[in-house]
Formats: sequence, C-alpha cells, structure tokens
Amino acid sequence: MHRERLAALPGLLDDARAADVGDLLDDVQLAQQVVATLGVGLRLDARPVARAHVFAAAQPVARDAAPLAGREVMGGLAGAAIFLTFGGGVVVQLATAGWPSHRLLAAGIPPILAGLSVLVLSARTAPPSLALFLLGGLLASLGAAAIYRTSLAVVIEPSDADDRAGALATFFVAGYAAISLPVVGIGEGWCR
Repeated sequence: MHRERLAALPGLLDDARAADVGDLLDDVQLAQQVVATLGVGLRLDARPVARAHVFAAAQPVARDAAPLAGREVMGGLAGAAIFLTFGGGVVVQLATAGWPSHRLLAAGIPPILAGLSVLVLSARTAPPSLALFLLGGLLASLGAAAIYRTSLAVVIEPSDADDRAGALATFFVAGYAAISLPVVGIGEGWCR
C-alpha cells in the first residue's frame, strides 16, 4: 500500500456499526474436518464445563497474604529491569539500522555472552546482587537485539517480495518452537 491510508474504516464510518459479515461465512468451506488436539495425538476435551465446577475451584491465597513491606519498591525494581532490557534492545535496533548483517552479528555475540555470564554471577554472589542482575540483563539485551536483527535480516534479504510473508512466518514459528519445546520437554520429564 506504500503508506497509503484507507479512505474509511470498513463498516464503521458508513453506518456507525460493525459491518454484517455473517453472509461471508456461508462461503467458507474447509477441505477437511479440523480436530483440536493438545500436544501430539492428544485430543482436546471440548465438553462444556459446568458452572458449579468453576465456582468450586480453589481460590488463590495471594489476596489473603499480609501486605509486603516495600511493595512499591519491588514494583519499581521490576519496572526498571524491564525498562533496561527492552530499552537497551530498542537503542541497539535504532543505532545499528544501517549496519551489515555480519558486522551486527559480530557486535552482538560478545555482549550477550557477557550479559549471561554477569546474570549467572549475580545469582552466585552472597547475597545475590541486584546491580549485577540489572547490568547482566542490559548487556544480554544489547547482544540479543543485535543477533535478532541479524537473523531477521538473513531471512528477509534473500526472500522475494512474494515470499517474504511466508519466510517471516516460518522464522517466527521456528523461533517460538525453539523457545517453547525445551520448556515443554523439561515439564514432561518432571511429570514422569
């Protein structure tokens, strides 16, 4: 669309209500029946849950716990950690916009290794060091942002315009699988 905007939001500005798309669904036909599965070969139980079962569930005890001293400080530290990690990634993404992939990858590996090492060190000190934890998170985010940008460029650059969406979809599916499958595998191992 090359930065062109829609003349109006579909169905909203015409009559101030959502458009009726029910008739569009009449033409949708699946090639085969879709069966919801959970994991490999496990069928998802699609039976309705009785309202009585939902209300009989155990209630969380967190609301009954005594208020923690310094709760505002803890929230501020969590916010600072998140700001440092994501903020560092944003700075790297913006500062290295014109860099070639090989230079960006070479620049990203040392800070992610240093950051992960500092994170481990922060947990091994007695008592655990919050300053080292924040520094390690910042360093790791700098390297991770550079490596992420490099890997994305490696996928996008050789792709034709018609194949770019499929290449990006494959990139993200592979990335999410690489993050989640080890966790699921560890969980399965602990459950046995």
